[in-house]
Amino acid sequence: CANSARIVPNGPPVVLDNECFEGKVMLLIRTPDVDNAKDPHISTLAETPSRISTYFKGKKRRFEFQFQIKLKHVPQGPLFLGCELENSIKIGTITKGLVGI
Repeated sequence: CANSARIVPNGPPVVLDNECFEGKVMLLIRTPDVDNAKDPHISTLAETPSRISTYFKGKKRRFEFQFQIKLKHVPQGPLFLGCELENSIKIGTITKGLVGI
């Protein structure tokens, strides 16, 4: 990517624009107050919007990427979405078996 931007977790959407599509991406990370709302040692939601905490309540997931894109051209074949990470993700044996790694 010629123009890359760091995605700040729980921050504002990052604008994406290239020859194939335009749009936005957000990274949402589960915050400690979701699991321990009554823990006095956890700071209030001053740093994290309450909408993020509310969104993760009742869900088991730890993070979520949200994409909103508009294609600039009709694809001629299959459309794939991928992600590249700097470090590998540690997953358990059962999970490895389920995803076929």
